[in-house]
Amino acid sequence: MAARAVRRCAELLRDSPWSEGAGQAVRALAELVSEIDEGGAAVALVNALGEAELVPALVVCARAAFGAGDASLPFALVALSVLTNVADVGGTRVVHTGGGFALLELLRSPHAQARHYAALGVQNMAHDEACAREAVGAGALGALAALTDTHAADPTDETLAAIAAAAAGALANLNGRVPRLALVPALARAHDEAGACAASRLEGARRVCWRATTQLQARARGLLARERARSDGERAARAVARCAARLRAGRPAAASARALEELAGALARAHADEAQLAAVRAAREARLPARLVEMALESARSGERGGATAAVGALMQIARLRPGGGRLLVDAEAVPLCSWLAHAPDHALCALGLTCALSSLDTSNFAVAGAATAAVDGAATAARAAAVSTTPAPAAAAAAAAGAQPRRRPWQSAAKRGIGEAGSVCGDKHVVVYMSICSLMGSIGVMAVKALGISIKLTAAGANHVQNGRISAAQRKR
Repeated sequence: MAARAVRRCAELLRDSPWSEGAGQAVRALAELVSEIDEGGAAVALVNALGEAELVPALVVCARAAFGAGDASLPFALVALSVLTNVADVGGTRVVHTGGGFALLELLRSPHAQARHYAALGVQNMAHDEACAREAVGAGALGALAALTDTHAADPTDETLAAIAAAAAGALANLNGRVPRLALVPALARAHDEAGACAASRLEGARRVCWRATTQLQARARGLLARERARSDGERAARAVARCAARLRAGRPAAASARALEELAGALARAHADEAQLAAVRAAREARLPARLVEMALESARSGERGGATAAVGALMQIARLRPGGGRLLVDAEAVPLCSWLAHAPDHALCALGLTCALSSLDTSNFAVAGAATAAVDGAATAARAAAVSTTPAPAAAAAAAAGAQPRRRPWQSAAKRGIGEAGSVCGDKHVVVYMSICSLMGSIGVMAVKALGISIKLTAAGANHVQNGRISAAQRKR
């Protein structure tokens, strides 16, 4: 049916464009197009228009009718509505190649309904990036910006309000399709346009420029953040691999210390989730936590305070990686090491071991949290004893050296139960565990927990919406 109507209309416009039959055929085609949505019928219509070359004929007749005076205005508006609605159902290319950008001339037409249909046509054609670029290059931004403020003269006029809405939709689609930097010269030309609506054009162009600049800055920030996260992740993975290789090769203490210092710096810079995941994967593949545990034990037993401090510091940085850092430490049996370090006479090593153990608590796995909590209980008991005497009791030192596991205390069961309860009340599953440890460990534990902190990340997602405009039969009759 659509193909037959298109062929009949094309024949009449070619043979007798100003006859009554041609006018009736164009009106019938306009009725048909206004009722078609996207789908098989729309595809058939667009193909028929292209084969019959009807769009160029409609463009020529519409431009001639607008120039002929008010008597020919109804025919021109009907032809214009056909072009606008065809662009809405997927015929943007057909309208474009057939000279549909004559619509841009009508954005400054003295006829309000012509401006309305032209704004809707530009809005629909701006779905295509090539059409959007051409519209911007042809100076559509200035005309559309002026139309957005036309209803200010008479806010009660529905036609002016519809024109402003269509122009705003066209600007939004152009802003979403054209690269932001390409809009800058067009906006500059729009600012320089003279005329009665120069002030409103300038204000509208400023709004478009502000939106474009804001979106450009947001995209730039997102690109920079992703690039920084990727770079930090690669740097952390390389540092993990180098450190593991040096520890595996048994390099001199100075080389190992430099590798650990480089590792700690790279892990400290891995703030983004992507970077932390890359660091966790690299540490797991290289079995780095287990090697650091061995190095810390050997250094502490031989009295090399610097090596033990560097190794435990690297373990603490790994424990803070989310998610999975705490699991790596528990799997490598690093938490009992922290408990053993709490018996050391060196208060710096004691505090570092406690902080590392606390870091491993922040994990989403309840079993890991329970194992880490049990080890921290032993460290907390030793810390309280160390506050009374800097020299550990012989029995405690012997038990720690033998790897004896601390006895479970009643507060641990309550803390484990509180893990799930705090998740629904406070939004963090480990608040109860942190607070319980703070109450037992005194000033050293409070300082360690303050150093850890609790971070809550919020993610905002936005969506760009493309606006369409249709001209119904009721609108044409108004």
